[in-house]
Amino acid sequence: MKLRRETEVAIAILVACARSNDCRLKTADAAKVAETTTDFAAHVVLKLVNAGFLKTKRGRNGGLELSGSANAISLCDVICRVDDQRPAASGRIKAKDEQVKYRPLSQIILGANNAIQTYLDLFSIADLAKIEGRSEAGEFREGSGKIRERRPAKRDLAVSSNF
Repeated sequence: MKLRRETEVAIAILVACARSNDCRLKTADAAKVAETTTDFAAHVVLKLVNAGFLKTKRGRNGGLELSGSANAISLCDVICRVDDQRPAASGRIKAKDEQVKYRPLSQIILGANNAIQTYLDLFSIADLAKIEGRSEAGEFREGSGKIRERRPAKRDLAVSSNF
């Protein structure tokens, strides 16, 4: 299963909103987090608002915020609503004659699709926010499953401020 760039940006924006500690997030800041342009982020934000995942507020204290709990938003829901389709393992067989001929294969693909949807329903935006928070605190090593903490930056103590 391959996600479209739009879906990846949508998930990144939702995770950024979940990690913003109940503060509204500017679209430009969400675009930086998602590593995309502000215009494309605004396009994706509109889809997320129409899908009911985000609320927006205009004005000086405006920005983006989750419309509900990050725990209530599953990855499967985001993929389905942003892509306008269910996550799938493969394309569907369309011709009726081919469906009869490849019925066992169709059943296997349907089972794989159901497994993907069930697995994605296990994870929420809050889960991704926790995982990204841990990976920013340190480096995740794939083979070991351990996180190595980053060392704090060394600061020159001789520099003083007049303020």
